[in-house]
Amino acid sequence: MKARTLLPLIATLAAGMSSAQTQVGQVTLTPVQQPAPRSSTGGVKPRPAQPAAAASTTPRAAPETAPAQSTDSAKATKTFKPQTVPQGAYNLTGKVTGPATRLPAGSKVVLMVQDSQAPGNPLLQIKFGTAALPVPYQMYFTQSRLKADHSYFVQAKIFNAAGKMTHLSAPVALPATAPAALNLAVQAVR
Repeated sequence: MKARTLLPLIATLAAGMSSAQTQVGQVTLTPVQQPAPRSSTGGVKPRPAQPAAAASTTPRAAPETAPAQSTDSAKATKTFKPQTVPQGAYNLTGKVTGPATRLPAGSKVVLMVQDSQAPGNPLLQIKFGTAALPVPYQMYFTQSRLKADHSYFVQAKIFNAAGKMTHLSAPVALPATAPAALNLAVQAVR
């Protein structure tokens, strides 16, 4: 007797669930319910029942994106905007350039400012990811970090996702006055 009363109930519940599901190939997608909103007193507010959304086969438009900015040798999807530099800081901007316009996925650029008297210990090092060259950069730091009787150089290195160095620039002298612009040309490492 119980089976006869439960069977229509189960069929009704199953039909209600299947209308909220979408079949894509061999996969059934079921929408996840969002948690109920909390009231200001900390309790849970009851949420009004909403009808299940019907599956739509109408194609949706892709989200709008900004048009790509073109550069000399590669298409860039992001634009570079230099940050505001604190007063009294040394500001260095430029581009890392090289023969390869596309880089392997997961490539990272490492820029270093080094003291020529202590080349193994960088004064400043920044890292950022890129997929193509040329790539703009900006680095700024407190000028008090520079010693008057020392000379400094800037160098760029590019590493792949596995951490192997793929490109290297020659050391270039850090300009004596700031703000300064300095382009660093990298070459492939064999």
